[in-house]
Amino acid sequence: MGDQAPAYQEVAHFARRDRSDFVILLGAGASIASGGSTSAAIARRVLASVGRFDPASEKDEDSLIRAFYSYLFTLQGRARYDDLGAFFDSMFLHIGHVYLAKILEYGYRRQTIHTVLTTNFDYLVEAALAKWSDLLPGRHFNVHV
Repeated sequence: MGDQAPAYQEVAHFARRDRSDFVILLGAGASIASGGSTSAAIARRVLASVGRFDPASEKDEDSLIRAFYSYLFTLQGRARYDDLGAFFDSMFLHIGHVYLAKILEYGYRRQTIHTVLTTNFDYLVEAALAKWSDLLPGRHFNVHV
């Protein structure tokens, strides 16, 4: 492909060549690089704010995260974003989001990317798609938190 081709075009080239369907897996690194906190740090603060923090879970991060998700699953619709919004306000889109949005758009148009799995619960992927692509939530993709 050469040094001049943007990275997202190289990914799409391999997808076309191999006629493969790709699943994009996005982990917490994108959020951390965007000024976000770790899931454990957010879990501690949210659970403490609603009176559900167990200091014993400090030693067992797995229990802490399970308690956090258990709490999140009690919330309906927009309430999850309302409870977590303060953690996202200071976060920002970075160059990785530009590439991700372009990879997703390029793959969507060529019908090679149909799924994005993420452990993130911020809304930066959606914001990146809104800013750097013409893919629309509810029309081209759905978000389930």
